[in-house]
Amino acid sequence: MITNEYGIHTFSLKFQCKYSEIQNIIEQNECIRTGKGKSGLSSYYQMPQFKSIGVEIHLGQSISHPCWLILIVNPSSPLASTYEPTALFQADEKSVQQLKHHLRNILDKIGVDRRLKGFKLSRYDLTCNLYYDRKADVQDRLDIFKKSFPILHYSAVKFGQYSNSNERFKGANKHSSS
Repeated sequence: MITNEYGIHTFSLKFQCKYSEIQNIIEQNECIRTGKGKSGLSSYYQMPQFKSIGVEIHLGQSISHPCWLILIVNPSSPLASTYEPTALFQADEKSVQQLKHHLRNILDKIGVDRRLKGFKLSRYDLTCNLYYDRKADVQDRLDIFKKSFPILHYSAVKFGQYSNSNERFKGANKHSSS
């Protein structure tokens, strides 16, 4: 192995909004509808404007469920003002303040008057980039994660095999080995 780098690759911030707040964001900005709930009561949108600087914005709008504004951030990208998919963020006080400033500006541009403190951290991807001299070393590392053969005489108990609902829940994650 030549070198390794570690840091934060991506994190996700979530904010629960009212239906009307999400509707205002959709009406004021360029949004792409990406999906619809099964019952037709939910809609999902993305805002592509900030993807080039590593910030994805997802909106979830529903009549029957909570509505969400989700920021998926590659923190190295806004600081570089360009998408840096392999860069890993090393947090220090100055860079965190700069990142908060960039995110605050993005929220202002889309018409969201909420403090970042109100957002919840919902995902945090710590990453370690490994660089190798030889391709064989890469393959050796990948083989560690390769799916192995199942254990002999192993069978999973399928969910829904039971007629009684109590039995069904008890047996949902039960596995047997004979």
